[in-house]
Amino acid sequence: MEKDQIERRKFINQTSQMAVCSLVLSSSLGCGSVDEEPSRITTDQVEPVSSNETSSPKPTEPSGNQLEPELEPEPELSVKIGADLQKVGGSQTVKDPAVLDKLKIREPKDLILLVRKDEGTITATNLLCTHRGCVVAYNEKQKSLDCPCHGGRFNLDGSVKIGPPKVPLKTVVTEIKDDRVIFLGEAKR
Repeated sequence: MEKDQIERRKFINQTSQMAVCSLVLSSSLGCGSVDEEPSRITTDQVEPVSSNETSSPKPTEPSGNQLEPELEPEPELSVKIGADLQKVGGSQTVKDPAVLDKLKIREPKDLILLVRKDEGTITATNLLCTHRGCVVAYNEKQKSLDCPCHGGRFNLDGSVKIGPPKVPLKTVVTEIKDDRVIFLGEAKR
């Protein structure tokens, strides 16, 4: 009988996670087809920011009669800091598939959790547990990421605090710039 309860719990957990992922995907795609680009970007989705957004390409030395524009730097990958993330201990979830894809986070139930550790530091951690693939939850009181499936606990930097997981969570180096969190590279362990 105990095995049936475990299987039932596993089935309910997996189907609820798939339902949440479907809801997240459908809300981010809008009403258009999967191949169609969204017609409007909301403030909680990615907004590329460049340090010189308003400047135009600068000409270089003339070669012959033509001026060649300098190459613009690639726009920074960032998200707007929400109200909860403005306070120390606050958090914000990044669900936008475009952002996650650029960070090389591609599992259907993958999310990034941003947590403000102090005034100048925001951590970015993938919430997919490295033990069995459950989604970990932010424990603000303990300042940890806790796995509901098997009791694993991670530090905010992704390192393992309490097993059974042996491998740290993926993290992304971030920087705070004005009202945005800038992602500096891909997610790494």
